Amino acid sequence: EIVVRQSGGAAWRTFTSPWQWLFLLGIALAAASWGEAAILGLAFAAGESAAAHWFGMKALQLPPRFLEMAAALTIAYLGVEILFLPRSRARWLIVAILGAFHGLGLTQFQIAADYALPTVLAGSVCAAALMLAALTTLARRLGQPRFLSWA
Repeated sequence: EIVVRQSGGAAWRTFTSPWQWLFLLGIALAAASWGEAAILGLAFAAGESAAAHWFGMKALQLPPRFLEMAAALTIAYLGVEILFLPRSRARWLIVAILGAFHGLGLTQFQIAADYALPTVLAGSVCAAALMLAALTTLARRLGQPRFLSWA
């Protein structure tokens, strides 16, 4: 019951976060294939998890406004990177680093709710994977925008 409550709470936080939706939409648009979407999703989860683990151990409290600004900047940076470097081979590294900033918000949720970090990470990563799959499917169905064409 504890695991379901904690991982469900983290999943709900992820599902209701506009920052997560926008960042994962950027990943879905940047991915040239399903394989690349999976690699970018894993890089995001790794960066988010590493930051959540590192800052969770330190019990670092950050202001919510800072976290919102950091999340907004990650979305803006990813957008600029996609536009100016559409064929970047190191995008997975950028996504991992930007995911670390999203991990800061996850840490604040975990500390405020007094939940265990492994269950919070499990819920958040599962929710993000579902969201990325849905957004990638949508991007594939609608077709890539012309400025993101890899052909």
